[in-house]
Amino acid sequence: MEGLLAYVLGILRGEDEQEIYPSFDAVPVRDKSRTLFAVVSPKSVQIEPVFPAGLDSTAVKAYPATAVFQVSVLIPVSEPLETAQAYYDTVILPRMETAGAVLCDVRPPCADDKLGRVVMQGDFRLRCLFVEEGSEGA
Repeated sequence: MEGLLAYVLGILRGEDEQEIYPSFDAVPVRDKSRTLFAVVSPKSVQIEPVFPAGLDSTAVKAYPATAVFQVSVLIPVSEPLETAQAYYDTVILPRMETAGAVLCDVRPPCADDKLGRVVMQGDFRLRCLFVEEGSEGA
């Protein structure tokens, strides 16, 4: 899961180094951008049975998987709600599509009084393969 999260964070940050953080980082919200930033939260990973690998116990095994990530855009309450929507449309959606993810749920911007920010969230589904190499002589 760590590798998959790192992949998604890298795609979202892009070459222009957008402010995208994992949900479990130690940086308080007050110390992040005063204007706009995004947070990526892994929600679930479902791993399916291994593809048949034949009789060879040292063969590579591939497990199909589906990962769901929540991407939240946070802006100051003083900003227009359209700011969050525009960032989602122009940065988050295209970059998640580049990662191979599909938007499966999106919620409109709403105020979060605890954070003092407007938050817009969406869930993205990403299909992938986890590959495990068999050990020789095991």
